[in-house]
Amino acid sequence: MKVLIVYETKYGNTKKAAETMGDVIKEAGNDVTVMKVDVVESERIKDYEALVIGSPTYASSQAKSIKKFISSLDVDAGTKIVVFDTHSGDGINTGGPMRRAVKKMEKQIEKNPNLEKIMNGLQVAVKGIEGPLIDGELEKCKAFAKKIVENL
Repeated sequence: MKVLIVYETKYGNTKKAAETMGDVIKEAGNDVTVMKVDVVESERIKDYEALVIGSPTYASSQAKSIKKFISSLDVDAGTKIVVFDTHSGDGINTGGPMRRAVKKMEKQIEKNPNLEKIMNGLQVAVKGIEGPLIDGELEKCKAFAKKIVENL
């Protein structure tokens, strides 16, 4: 399956999570492309059967570039999608007010009838604002990617 992983990043943490997921999904035999949101060519999105979208959490929401990307998605019916975010936290307490990007991205996805959410999103904890990822979070990303593969 052709999978596009799109992310936004400021300090590299969301990129690292996206690339880690991409490696696992690719190892399972899928054709995977990992790209920063600002280089994705909108006319090429229809080439992919599944999308994984990652955003850092800014002021309790996804990055503006990711919000715009999701809102503008023009995809074929049945395109599979799942999201993840990175946020400052301890890796355990993932429900606080500053950790709502996944929920907001999923609400956006619900508005597009051509998108098929294949599973609930993942929240990835970062130490402070700049990172790095908290110990154990890359393992969560790998496990999440394995579940994505099972749901493709």
